[in-house]
Amino acid sequence: MTVVRVKICGITREEDIHRAVKFGADALGFVYGYKESKRNIPSFESLKLLVSSVPPYVSSVVVTPASNPELSDVILGVKPTYIQIVNDEEEYGNVALVRKIRAKTGFDAIIQTVHIEENEDKRTSQEKIIEKCRALSHFSKAILLDSKATTDNDSMLLGGTGVAHDWHLSRKIRDALAPKPLILAGGLSKENIARAIKVVEPYAIDVSSGVERKGKSGVKDEGELKEFIRIAKSAD
Repeated sequence: MTVVRVKICGITREEDIHRAVKFGADALGFVYGYKESKRNIPSFESLKLLVSSVPPYVSSVVVTPASNPELSDVILGVKPTYIQIVNDEEEYGNVALVRKIRAKTGFDAIIQTVHIEENEDKRTSQEKIIEKCRALSHFSKAILLDSKATTDNDSMLLGGTGVAHDWHLSRKIRDALAPKPLILAGGLSKENIARAIKVVEPYAIDVSSGVERKGKSGVKDEGELKEFIRIAKSAD
């Protein structure tokens, strides 16, 4: 049995770093440069402090929009294990961005995020998404699939949506990209994670709102963390 890797995203507090690691998290995600997110780290120094608190053999992932002008500063100054780029313009512009980052910093540990509609069931749309994932996979260490959702003012949420998408489409993408790692995100919780892993068989899973205290974005619940990671690690 292959044990799925678990990333706990939207970390905002040092105590949640230690709790997540205690229960077996493989990676921790920190949102930066996205002011609309309730889980956004407010300053460069706060981000640096949190990332430096991640213990050895656990990956730190800074999740940031492609439009963030501080990308190079984050790579060189914060030194995360990975950068997860979220394309806030829904185009292929990330390819040029990755080339620029590599040339400037030598850093290539980049994860690309692709958003999927909750009911993306049209064949042409699915083929377009699969092709987009293929194109971006050549410029990344992994592809992360998240759900597409919008705020009340119709701006796109870049993560922490709490919304699941079509896992059967995720499985098609996973098969099309293999052996490139696929990370599954979007609306995952202790109630559905075993099913999601069974359908998609992802390399890793990513959860944020599904392990938070009710009504407190960015504050992880110890019991939810423990149970989610236990179920995910034991899923077959």
